[in-house]
Amino acid sequence: MENEQKRKSEFEKARNKIPGYILIVTGLLLIAISFSIPGYTVFLGIIMLIIGVEWLLIKSNLLLAIAWTIFLLTVVIFNPWTTGITNKWIIHAIFSGTVYTGIIIGIIQRIGGILLLFVTVKKIINFWRSQLLKQNE
Repeated sequence: MENEQKRKSEFEKARNKIPGYILIVTGLLLIAISFSIPGYTVFLGIIMLIIGVEWLLIKSNLLLAIAWTIFLLTVVIFNPWTTGITNKWIIHAIFSGTVYTGIIIGIIQRIGGILLLFVTVKKIINFWRSQLLKQNE
């Protein structure tokens, strides 16, 4: 009976890793393809590769880790020094009604960063509360 449960458990663990392997292989393929096709294919490949590795390595809060990865990669790709999109531009665009793709990306980045920070702090607080409760029992 225990052997049967052990095999089922091992099968479930292996099955849960399949999406990670698929993401890694797809990311590597996109990176390889990017050498022959110009464009942003390499960035998508890198993002998929990193998310695939996270999928395999991170057991808890996987979605939060993936969200932070995507956020940080977009910050690196669309940062104010390369795009010229600063908070001043975003505020001006909101009040003037001007819409540019870069400004929309900047707004989404800022809102996403605030939300991710809020969720992360909330998870950390909940984790420490649970640790304190375990310690007090």
